[in-house]
Amino acid sequence: LGTSPRSSRLARAFFSAWKAIPDAPLKLQQICHTQQPLDMNRTRALVGSAGFTVAEGLDPSQSNVVGVGAFNCEISGETVVMLRLEVDPRSHKQFRITVASNNALLTSSTKEFLVRELGR
Repeated sequence: LGTSPRSSRLARAFFSAWKAIPDAPLKLQQICHTQQPLDMNRTRALVGSAGFTVAEGLDPSQSNVVGVGAFNCEISGETVVMLRLEVDPRSHKQFRITVASNNALLTSSTKEFLVRELGR
């Protein structure tokens, strides 16, 4: 499967912004285990219901979910939050979540919320 020029531009823009955000506390990562295998349709729906646009096709692995959302913060105004969820393709019982934004509190809160919800 080829990629369209538009999706290639979106991928470059996403990963450029992703790389521009330094590590902790603005970019946080956690590895988690679940009792039951993660259902990828439910996982994408959960990311979408949390205010993110799931960026289909940005990550070449079908076991990964990439999302982008813009959240309004009282002090900093609109803040873009990006996430990458990498699910173990063999068991679907382990995942690594990485959340990045220019607001440390928003990054932390978003990661903790998604970890809790994905573990249900």
